Amino acid sequence: MTYSSDQIRWSGTKPPRGADGGIEIPLRVAADWQVDAAIAVGSNVGAGRWYNDTGYTLKIQTIRLGRKTTGSSGFTTIDVNMNDVTLYTTQGNRPSVRAGSDDVTSLGTAAPDVTSVAPGDFLSVDIDEAEAGTPKGLRVSVLLSIG
Repeated sequence: MTYSSDQIRWSGTKPPRGADGGIEIPLRVAADWQVDAAIAVGSNVGAGRWYNDTGYTLKIQTIRLGRKTTGSSGFTTIDVNMNDVTLYTTQGNRPSVRAGSDDVTSLGTAAPDVTSVAPGDFLSVDIDEAEAGTPKGLRVSVLLSIG
């Protein structure tokens, strides 16, 4: 038998159980930033800060970067910060998209060096490099889970 919902899916005769015997449901949270205007280098873009108010330490699963309109040349590179400090101590691993390319998922190429987000911590996004031309519609999504 398969149990499912919009966010959760498992197979078997019973759903997973926690130590207390209750149903254990994995929590997934998405932190999203969006800028519809032209993409330009800047700090704390989009919606500003996203706070972990879940009461749980969360683990970053994926970071996706994309935009609606690509630039003419170069790259758009972002930095995701926790409490105003980069998650990418290896700066070459920051999410980046090349002019003319589609969305990129950072964990498909290089994970951030910091992946745990404690209760009360906040995430923010900086644009460190912008493609030439008129790139627009920046989208950044960080998928987190209890971990």
